[in-house]
Amino acid sequence: MFFFLAVAAMLGYSIYSTLIAHHVRKHDGLSVSIVRNLSLIFSMAPLLLLAKPESFGLLPEFASNLILAGLTGAASLGLSFWALKFLPVGIKNALRSISGVLFVFFISWLWFQELPSLIEFLWVVPIVIGGLALSTQKINIDHLDPRTGKGVLLVIIAAILASISFVQMSDVARNLDPFIAGYTWEVLIGIWALIFGIVRWMICGKNPFGKIKLPEIGKIALVSAPTVIGTGCFALAVTMGSVGIANVIGTGGIFITILLGHWLYRENLTRNQWLWIGVCVAGLVGLGLS
Repeated sequence: MFFFLAVAAMLGYSIYSTLIAHHVRKHDGLSVSIVRNLSLIFSMAPLLLLAKPESFGLLPEFASNLILAGLTGAASLGLSFWALKFLPVGIKNALRSISGVLFVFFISWLWFQELPSLIEFLWVVPIVIGGLALSTQKINIDHLDPRTGKGVLLVIIAAILASISFVQMSDVARNLDPFIAGYTWEVLIGIWALIFGIVRWMICGKNPFGKIKLPEIGKIALVSAPTVIGTGCFALAVTMGSVGIANVIGTGGIFITILLGHWLYRENLTRNQWLWIGVCVAGLVGLGLS
């Protein structure tokens, strides 16, 4: 069941993260993240029907974890969306998955005392080498900003913040309820994103929702809907197995986003990019099986 849930989460996140790229590149990452997560208040509400009724009363005990998870999640999401203006969908998701797995393993070690073995540390070597090589590959795609290095930096910072957010949410999922944790997490990401948007509005005069019109809000909500599967299944999976392993399985989404990016956006990867992604995935698979 753990493997099935982790795979379902990977598919949900992969489909959503590819489809949302169109709207992010048309507008800006923060505005789209506000619309995305506020729409999840409604689309994810059915998950609460699966929660244990007695768990709702215990929610205040985990407020600090969830607030931190929402804060870091909102910052991570905005930066990750911003990176899509500089990187192909597949490359962005590959770098985010690689960085995320490494950081989650490290944070899980500190937070849950899930100490990696020597073999696991050895498998990290090809992941790091492949990730570094992939991040230095030149990207020539007309509809992308040529400042690739900026996109890579944004992805790495986003991955660090996402790792903190995932671990905090996972702690609540394990000790309270996975469905309450997943729902509250996404809602708080939306609230924090809106707060960031209001602060931007006060400083720069830019509307929190940018130039997103009402009809497009519905489209963003629609393409964000697979998040319900992703977050719901991930939150339940981490109650059954390791947070690090769940994220390793999630790296299978790299290939899905690459293929969807090729089909939807004509973002073709070079032979070297495929090579280094293969090296990274081999390391991730080894890490997951060790």
